[in-house]
Amino acid sequence: MGLLSKLSKALIILICSFFGNFNKNFSAFFILTEYNQISSVS
Repeated sequence: MGLLSKLSKALIILICSFFGNFNKNFSAFFILTEYNQISSVS
């Protein structure tokens, strides 16, 4: 369950970043922030 939620969260981030290519700076910052949160939890 925990792993599945992490994968789904990563998938959501990828989708958001894909559709948010018009604002790459925000997307990159959002991805880095979320990745750091996921890494610190695991």
